[in-house]
Amino acid sequence: GELVHDVGQAIGQSTRRMAAAGQPLILADIGRPYLVQKGAKITIILQSPGLSMSVIGQASEPGALGDMIGVLNPASGAVVDAEVIAADQVRVSPASSARRPIRPTGAQVTAR
Repeated sequence: GELVHDVGQAIGQSTRRMAAAGQPLILADIGRPYLVQKGAKITIILQSPGLSMSVIGQASEPGALGDMIGVLNPASGAVVDAEVIAADQVRVSPASSARRPIRPTGAQVTAR
């Protein structure tokens, strides 16, 4: 991969894997610092006009500011896409849909 040739390319970035002292950095191995780590407990925020809700969830993947990541709502089992907005905080839109079906919670619905 392409090497970091100017220190300005690396300032403010974090490494995506271990870097050995004295070895050159590869551009693909650095990026914006993650504000959310995979598996971390996070606050999922839903905001729309006249409504603001939050729930504790779990990150399915790491993410930097502005990244879209999958987050798990443990209560429903739904994994939805959310935008990283701060350290351990993500925002979902009212139009967000689950990436996978919500697991049953024991309730059964039947048509008559």
